Amino acid sequence: MAETKVAVPLKTISYKGVFSAKGLFEVIQSWCSDKGYYMFKKSQTEALKKEGKNIEFTGEFMSTFTDYAKSIIWYKINFSKLKDITITRDGKKVKLQEGEVDIKLIGKLVTDYEGRWETKPLFYFLRILFGKYLYAPYISRWEKKITQDVETLKDYIESYLNMERFLK
Repeated sequence: MAETKVAVPLKTISYKGVFSAKGLFEVIQSWCSDKGYYMFKKSQTEALKKEGKNIEFTGEFMSTFTDYAKSIIWYKINFSKLKDITITRDGKKVKLQEGEVDIKLIGKLVTDYEGRWETKPLFYFLRILFGKYLYAPYISRWEKKITQDVETLKDYIESYLNMERFLK
């Protein structure tokens, strides 16, 4: 069984106003491809209410460091009170959304994700020793990389949402 360690605790991004949901996902997918992450959507729920649509996406971004360790960034994107609006920007009509966005991110380091070190009790014991003494600098480096990636993603999303505020 793989060992999962939370490298970055919960980071939240909240925004209320006009934005493009499609543009937000394009920014996130662009960041993923630039950083070598694969995006996996696990669930999507949608509810129609009086005040607008509520849409929730959950999933993970995954990137492998080695055949022993990989990075997983868990995400939850919640759109609430979402309404479609049309504005005129540079003489063209643009379809945008108005509402609230809450984004949650958690960075995790997963080691021995293939379960190779748990086939025999001796291997399990050696994995603990290697993890504590030999892999410690690598694990520290991987955790720093995950922290840096989560902070960069958070900054990208915040910058995009802030930019949308000024383009109305």
